[in-house]
Amino acid sequence: MSAAERIKERKKLITDILKHSQGRSVLGADIRKRIKDAFGKNVSKGTLSSDIKALAAEGYEIVSDTDGYKLVGIREMAEVDETKSLEPIRRDTVAKWLIMIILSEDQDRYMSVREICDRYGELTDALSMSGIKAHLEALVKLKYISRHTKEEARAEGRSTLSEVREADNKLFYHISDSAPVLSFIDKEAVMDFNEYYHDGGYAEGLGRTLKTINDKIAAVSQDIYTEGSGVYKSTGIRNDIPKELTDRLDKLLQLPFRKYAIDIKYSEKEKIKDYTLKISMIIFNADMNGFYLLGEVKNKKKWIRKNFKLGSVTQMSVNKAISNDIYESRKYRDIFNKMWSCAPDEPCETEVIFEDIPNVREEIEALSRARSETAQINIVHGTDKTGWIRYRDMIMGTHDFLRFVRTLGDAAVIIKPEKSRKHLIEKTEEMVERYREILKKESAENGHDDECV
Repeated sequence: MSAAERIKERKKLITDILKHSQGRSVLGADIRKRIKDAFGKNVSKGTLSSDIKALAAEGYEIVSDTDGYKLVGIREMAEVDETKSLEPIRRDTVAKWLIMIILSEDQDRYMSVREICDRYGELTDALSMSGIKAHLEALVKLKYISRHTKEEARAEGRSTLSEVREADNKLFYHISDSAPVLSFIDKEAVMDFNEYYHDGGYAEGLGRTLKTINDKIAAVSQDIYTEGSGVYKSTGIRNDIPKELTDRLDKLLQLPFRKYAIDIKYSEKEKIKDYTLKISMIIFNADMNGFYLLGEVKNKKKWIRKNFKLGSVTQMSVNKAISNDIYESRKYRDIFNKMWSCAPDEPCETEVIFEDIPNVREEIEALSRARSETAQINIVHGTDKTGWIRYRDMIMGTHDFLRFVRTLGDAAVIIKPEKSRKHLIEKTEEMVERYREILKKESAENGHDDECV
């Protein structure tokens, strides 16, 4: 049963309980017990209160006091025609929306008029080049899209210009951050999010962000709770993010870092260093329970990639003299797909052969799904019915990845990188030698012959 269906069934049960009480008040605790008996799940006082408010909005007159809740009547709800406040939909309006959707299919893409026109014709009735150009001009004036020369598009470093030789005077268009582009979200997924927001709790540091999302959902759906319980619940690994860190993240989120570089003071090796940073991504590392800033810093005459721990940033301020041209860029999305951890090393070709046994296969299949952008697996079976899984990937943070490999025991052999393979062999030989020494020592102490060691 979806979240929307659960809410609907729960509200129906509440009205049935109140109707059958024949005008008497029913304690909230009794209603919640009936809900648990019916659905096998506890609900909070906040959830019951929100259900009552939702029912009141639907026309049920429910009063509450120290004796509980009582249904005193059902009022007639006047139908409201919400379409009266909306502007009429015109053909040109739909065309402009469709063009913005085409440009937002890949938000880092710079498209020519011809490319937009061709894509438009794939989606619906074709529109003339002159018609597309007129709509593009209107959208540029609204600042929903931006117009660029060929060189400007290339300079962004995020262009997917056609491989066909383009004329130097050709113009390219790019979706703007301010564009009110439609997003299509599954209704059940929205209701599940709302149920999580209200009952499933959230860390205090995320409360403001989740409330903003939930308020936007509530504006278009009457079934949405607008208040959250604030109860923190978690399963599996629990990450208790320190308040100091969430405060620092909150401060960062208030800066226009998506548009401009930021100046930071960074605690590094017991020294405070100054950096000018263009942020491409803010990453949360669950293993390290910390936030990282992935981006580029100015080094002499060029910008180089660097990771920063947000917890080590002591001060930050916007630098409006430098534009941020790498935020969530294609280049850094590709880098992120290759990251195993927040280690700052370069992508490394990695190859490991695993023995094809059930628990290992499950791990590798899950890994290949999580890293579908870069991972490749091949399963080979020999004549003796033994099986092997060859896993290839481009990984940043190979040291951390190989730690994961070692948790699978003897069922894995590292092929690449060669230096890691040699390092592992040396460490294994070192361990074996220490083990031999321990056995020899024990044998000598016990007066036994050590020929079998």
